[in-house]
Amino acid sequence: MDTAEHLHKTLRELETLNESTPLVEAIQHAVESATAVFRVTGCGVMFIDDAQVLHYAAASDGHGRELEKAQTRAGTGPCVQSLVTNEVVKTEDVTADERWPEIHADLESTRVRGVVGVPIHLGGSVVGSLDAYCHVPHVWTDETVEGLQAYAKLIERLLLTAMRAQRHEETVRQLEHALEHRVVIERAVGVLMERHALDALSAFERLRSAARSSRRRAADVANEILATAGSSTA
Repeated sequence: MDTAEHLHKTLRELETLNESTPLVEAIQHAVESATAVFRVTGCGVMFIDDAQVLHYAAASDGHGRELEKAQTRAGTGPCVQSLVTNEVVKTEDVTADERWPEIHADLESTRVRGVVGVPIHLGGSVVGSLDAYCHVPHVWTDETVEGLQAYAKLIERLLLTAMRAQRHEETVRQLEHALEHRVVIERAVGVLMERHALDALSAFERLRSAARSSRRRAADVANEILATAGSSTA
């Protein structure tokens, strides 16, 4: 069975998961399936929390958790960039990529090298990232990226099903809360980009840093930025 046939067969099987299957369990099935289909070292799904920080909801192994920790500490990395820019972000070797020198040291001792991050959407906003990684430098093909995007679409449908069913699961509640403020945060990032000539990733981290330093929610800082959009402050 070739990769494309395997992909379609697996996606059909995942689509038949019972609606009562817990969301995290369903996503874990998808993550483990993607790891096998694309013959990568590991895959994971990260969602934003109320502070706009990415955390794993499911991962195929522990090494991917190191990728999460490194990006959380630094506030940057391929999955964060995928979230902020709403684009697929690829790197052959994350430990040597000049875009994210802040995470090199944290990942050098791990089995994470080639990484790709694919945005996950809900309600028109990006709420997370599906990532895949290899333990050696890796060139990501268009076929693999398109396949991972199909998995991301599946995860989006799982999220919608869970939210429409009003499930009282922690992951569902977390996403509902984060999504409530996502639009205002995206608008505030745009204001900061224009005001300070920043790229999206730098503007996003500026907003989060302001929230951390003032011990406020990212959404509150975003609302303040939008309220002062006509001035040169913030």
